[in-house]
Amino acid sequence: MTSRTGAARLALWIAAVLGPLSAWGQIAVGQLADLYLEALKTNPAVTAQARAVDRAQARHDQVASRLLPQATASLNAAHNDFRGEGTPSDHYGSHRNSLTVRQVLLDRATVHQSQAEELHIQQARQELEAGRMELAAEVVEKVLDVLDAAADLRVLRAEKESVASQRARLRRMAERQLAKVTDLLEAEAYYVTLQAREIETDNTLRVALEKLRQQTGVEVQALPALGDSLPQAEGDMEDWVRRGVQASARLAAARSALEAERSGVYSARAQHAPQLALLATRTWSDSDSDSRRNPAYNVASVGVQLNISLFEGGRVEGAVREALAREAIARAQYDEARREVEVQIRTAWLKLQGGRQRIDAAQLTVQAQEKARDAQQRGFELGAVTVVDVLETQRRLFRARADQQRVRHDYVRSLAALRRHAGMLDAAEMQAIGRLFSGPPPALR
Repeated sequence: MTSRTGAARLALWIAAVLGPLSAWGQIAVGQLADLYLEALKTNPAVTAQARAVDRAQARHDQVASRLLPQATASLNAAHNDFRGEGTPSDHYGSHRNSLTVRQVLLDRATVHQSQAEELHIQQARQELEAGRMELAAEVVEKVLDVLDAAADLRVLRAEKESVASQRARLRRMAERQLAKVTDLLEAEAYYVTLQAREIETDNTLRVALEKLRQQTGVEVQALPALGDSLPQAEGDMEDWVRRGVQASARLAAARSALEAERSGVYSARAQHAPQLALLATRTWSDSDSDSRRNPAYNVASVGVQLNISLFEGGRVEGAVREALAREAIARAQYDEARREVEVQIRTAWLKLQGGRQRIDAAQLTVQAQEKARDAQQRGFELGAVTVVDVLETQRRLFRARADQQRVRHDYVRSLAALRRHAGMLDAAEMQAIGRLFSGPPPALR
């Protein structure tokens, strides 16, 4: 019995530990568009923004319901004890039932408020679209962070292998007294440094993978590397700014918010306007208004009701001032959003233009460092330079190769940022960017 209990506890412990891990999905090769779609399913911010659309729709329905027919039924039953001077007392029951139907004919305040709520629905949908584009840019960023760390680790391991080969060669030369002991010690120390850097870079890669899993909700086994071909930046900066002002979901949401507050001003001012409604009532009763016994009767009436606000102690004037202040705030927020969108588009476009030049410069740097490495290696063989010079040249070469990959990744970051701020980073655009990742998957473990 004891062994069974222990086995059961062990099984529960394993389930508790592995249960959360099994909640994560897995993708063998993480294509960018697929990762974005997975992130859309589980991202809390996007889910909250989708619920904000439902909330705005519900608020609109509540306001719009005031303009629809309203039906009210009233059922009253009472036991009466009648006592009057000069008349005998009486005990009797009474009933009074009524059905009232009301239809608004004129209510400008509610009409404008309903229009404002429609604009709030539009604003919520545009904010949801902006949130999706922001998520798309974050997925691109997280994928490139993983590839950055993987490229650094790959270059570092190649450098470590090269230094190990150089160290082994120095050992053989030192045994024959053809190399200085100090050169061998320099190589040994540099190799240990590379081992420490490898551990640190591997940890950076693991952290980047974990952040990607947190963002997308899936565990990625492999990611395709960036291909050789990268698109040129089309159009000029001002064309992108004009396109972004028209298509930016964030700016469109701010514009809808401004229009909604303007409708709110109209609604507040219209509270002084007359309100007209059509009323239809049917009443069944066997007592009068004082609950005195009467023969049973029923009466139907149709009429109109006109309400005119004469004085409410300054309530309407206060509501108008508040609405005007809210409109001014929304206008300032729209202007701020427009300026920020323009700055972000210009910044991303300039980075994209500079990124192409940086890619070309990085390629030339790698070629120059390769020639310098070959020259230093030849000089070491001839005894003209020390092993320290050779190791330093190798370090610059491998650093240049890592920088070359990072510069290409930064170019894609700028490409995604430009499309995001211009309101273009949707699912189709993510597929187009994903096609740039056509290289062989690097090692992620």
